[in-house]
Amino acid sequence: MTSRLFVVASLVLAGCGAAPTSPPCTAAHGTDPPAVGPRADPPPFVANTESWVATSAITKRTYQITVALPDGYAAGNKPYPVLYAFDANAEFGTVVEVARNLNIFELVPSLVIVGIGYPVGGGIRKTVGLRVVDSTPSADEAWVDATARHVAGWGVPRETWGSGGAPGFLRFLREELIPSIEKKYAVSHDDRAFVGHSLGGLLGAEALLDGTGTFKRFILGSPSLWWDHRLLFTQEEAYAASHHTLPARVFLSVGALEEDPADPDSVKSAAVTNVQDLAQVLGHRNYEGLELQEQIFEHENHMSVIPATISRGLRFIYGKGAPGAPVDETAAVRKQIEQADTRIVEALKRGDAAACAAFYTTDGELLLDGVEQPVKGRAAIQNVWQSMAGKVKDASIVPSEVEVYGKTAYEKGNSTLTLSGPKPVAMRVKYVVLWKQQPDGSWLIFRDIGNSNGPKK
Repeated sequence: MTSRLFVVASLVLAGCGAAPTSPPCTAAHGTDPPAVGPRADPPPFVANTESWVATSAITKRTYQITVALPDGYAAGNKPYPVLYAFDANAEFGTVVEVARNLNIFELVPSLVIVGIGYPVGGGIRKTVGLRVVDSTPSADEAWVDATARHVAGWGVPRETWGSGGAPGFLRFLREELIPSIEKKYAVSHDDRAFVGHSLGGLLGAEALLDGTGTFKRFILGSPSLWWDHRLLFTQEEAYAASHHTLPARVFLSVGALEEDPADPDSVKSAAVTNVQDLAQVLGHRNYEGLELQEQIFEHENHMSVIPATISRGLRFIYGKGAPGAPVDETAAVRKQIEQADTRIVEALKRGDAAACAAFYTTDGELLLDGVEQPVKGRAAIQNVWQSMAGKVKDASIVPSEVEVYGKTAYEKGNSTLTLSGPKPVAMRVKYVVLWKQQPDGSWLIFRDIGNSNGPKK
């Protein structure tokens, strides 16, 4: 955490000699790497996955299913929450690795992730026609024909295109795929989530409102709510006429650049307006059990928004307050961390480097702005703070957010540091700190990251 105060001080104080530097480049330019002998193929980057091809008796169509298992997966464990990801050809790797990285900091639970795609050996360019069939609730052959001609250069066979297959596809999920997954893997039978983008987001919205309750969590990214004159809104009206509950946690998002006044096509699809309208409709219904978060991502378009949607969406549907999510401990824990901040500032002002370092775990790391390698270990961190002894005129740490997830806590905020001298130097630092609870109940820093806006004279 104290990197928020030290982050640029070492760069403006003469003679501190404590800021780590990057090692010099030792690679020989213009030379070939050493030759290597034959070796076995390395494992895939998306590890711990199993794949197979299945033909549905309902849709008569063939799908590729890939299941990603979490670290430490064991069939005898307590059932894992399960996330079903549409458009797996294009987005499965992103969904899996974002979820796994968030799990490292306990921001989401360990998940079994089921990717649903097509055995065509390619991404969105290869599956564009196939996905339209399975994700749309009604037939629109005029639109299909025009779109197929528009992307003819992608080499997608015209016979793979179609529309109106979503009802059958959702039956395939409910009656064939989900039962087989729940038989084969240790997954929850009542904690299922769905993630889809674009037409996949529309498909997820259809699943939300089909009355079956198959999924309890949804990430609906840039949903194609324009389809068939906003048919989804008609479906919502029909649902509302016979339901007053909608037990689901829903993340609904879109990129702000998806509706550009200078682009007639984006104006016609009205992606931002439709998302706002759906959020408003669902909010006004006051459905019992519905938890909804709407997010418009600035500076993102229809494709660039995908990673942001997945990351923010996973944190919402599995985050604080979500059923089965890591539980926010108590206000007392937050107060304990804030009190630690105060004691760190006091120790810094009196030049007590050992007291500052004592707030880190023995394997804690401090990452300074502009320095590639982190300072690792409590002893090395103490040396950093020793270089500051007697040079700090004033300091403050002001957390803007403290969230507690089990035995891990996340803190972010702003800090200030004023260095003494003929011309005092003041600076502001934005920081993110990760804390870990110790066996005795105390909290210590194990990751401390600061980003300075530079010295202010």
